[in-house]
Amino acid sequence: MTRALPEKAALLRTQHPTLRYDSYRIRPTAVGLRLEYSFHLAPDITFTPTIQIPAGTHPVDSITERLAFLIGMVELLSYWKLACPARVEIGAAHLSRTEIEFWTDLIRHGMGEFFYVNQIPPSIPFSMVSTSHETAKPLLQSAPSPPQNNSHLVLVGGGKDSIVTLELLRRAAKNSATLQSFVLNPISASLQAIQEAGYPAPLQATRTMDPQIYLLNEKGYLNGHTPFSALLAFVSTLIAYQHGIESVLASNESSASEGNVTYEDFEINHQYSKSFAFEDKFRRYMQSSSVPVQYLSFLRPLNELQICAIFSTLRNQHQIFRSCNREQTLRARQKASSSTEPDKRSGWCAECPKCAFTYLCLSCFVSQSDLTEIFGTNPSTRPLFPQLARELAGLTEHKPFECVGTFGEVRSCLHHLFDKGVLSTAAHPELASLRDELRKLPHEPLLKILQHWNEQHFLNQQLCSLLQASLAHSIEGLP
Repeated sequence: MTRALPEKAALLRTQHPTLRYDSYRIRPTAVGLRLEYSFHLAPDITFTPTIQIPAGTHPVDSITERLAFLIGMVELLSYWKLACPARVEIGAAHLSRTEIEFWTDLIRHGMGEFFYVNQIPPSIPFSMVSTSHETAKPLLQSAPSPPQNNSHLVLVGGGKDSIVTLELLRRAAKNSATLQSFVLNPISASLQAIQEAGYPAPLQATRTMDPQIYLLNEKGYLNGHTPFSALLAFVSTLIAYQHGIESVLASNESSASEGNVTYEDFEINHQYSKSFAFEDKFRRYMQSSSVPVQYLSFLRPLNELQICAIFSTLRNQHQIFRSCNREQTLRARQKASSSTEPDKRSGWCAECPKCAFTYLCLSCFVSQSDLTEIFGTNPSTRPLFPQLARELAGLTEHKPFECVGTFGEVRSCLHHLFDKGVLSTAAHPELASLRDELRKLPHEPLLKILQHWNEQHFLNQQLCSLLQASLAHSIEGLP
C-alpha cells in the first residue's frame, strides 16, 4: 500500500493543482543566446528563469529550438517540486507519448532524493499532458551529420573527476584545438583547473533561477534535490551543437549507478542523472530527435578509487580542486547576501560526507601531510568522522545523499587504511569498533578493485586505450 502524502504536501497540491510550461524564447544577445522560460503554477504564480549560453557559429535552426525547449523541461522540475501539482501541462511545444514517458521517468527517478527527504511516495500520481497545438514533426527534413572532427566539449565542475578528464585528454591530444571546456555558473576552482590543464578560456553559461522560488521555500513550500546533471546534459548538448563540436564528455563513473536506499519499492539514487541508466536514455532521446552530438561519460569504465589513483598523479591540481558542496553553498550565500567578498576559507568543511569520502579515497594514494595541506586539517581527527565513515560504508540506514562511491569501495578503502595504520584508533576510539565491525564483513582487496573495468560505457577504442593506459600507470607498483 502506498503511504499517504504528508499533510503539507497534500495541502500544497490542493492549493496548486496545475503547473504549465507556457513558453520558451531564444533571444540573441551581444554574447550569445538568452533562453527565457515561462512556467505558471496555478492559480497565480508565474516563474521566468533564464539561461545565457555563449555564441556559436551555427544558426538558430529547428534543432536549436528543440534543445532550448527541452532545457525548459528540465528547468520545470525545480518549480514542480514546490507543490508537486497533479497535472503538468506542456504548452510551449509538442511532446510525443514516448517523450512524456522519458520525462515522467526522470521525475520518478531523478527526484528520488526529494521524495525520500519529504516523505512523498515516488509513485505520487500526476499526469503530464502535451497541450500544444503544434503538430509533431521531424526537426529537420534531413538530419545533419555529426561534425566528424574528433572534437570534445569537456564538462567541468571543479572536482577531481572532471580534472582527470581534462588532464588526460589534453596530454593525449594531437591537436589541442579539438578540445574545449564548458562550465555552468562556474566556481573559481573550475576556472583555475581549466587554466592549469592548459585549455583555452572555457565556454561559460549562466543559469538564473526565478527568485520567487527562494521566497516560497521560506514560506514552507517544498524543497529538495533535482537532477542537475540532466540539465547539464541538455545545455552542453545545445552548446556543442551551436559550436560544431562532435561530442560532450561528462566525467561520471560506474560508482554513480549505485543507489542510496530503497523507498516505497523505488531505488533512490542521489546520482541518478549521473548513472549509466540515465546516460543511455538520454543518448537514445537525442538520437531519436536527430541531434548530431554524442553525449558520453569518459570515466564510466572506472570506479571512484581508480579515479583517485589517477588524480593522485596530477599533483599540479591538488591545491585547486574542490568537491565540498557545503562550502560552495556557504560561499554562494555569502556572495548573495553581501556586496563584499566571502570570508576566505579553505574550500573544504572537512566535516561532511563528501569531504570524508574524498579524504578516505585519496588516503590510499596521497600522504597524510599532503592531504592536510589540501583540506587545511586532517578530516579523520574531526569528531564526526567515525559516523561519516560508517554511513559511507553502508552500516547505517542509507548512503549519504552526496556524490560518493559504493559501499564496496569504501569498505575496501577502510580495510586498507586500517591495515596500513593510516587511520588511528588511538585518535578516535570509535574507529576501533568500526574496524572490528568491518572485519566481519566480506570485502575486495584494494588492488582488485583498482583492476576493475566496467563494460557498460559508450567509449570508442581510442578513449578506452587512453583511460586504460592512464590507470595502469597510476597503480603501477602498488602492493
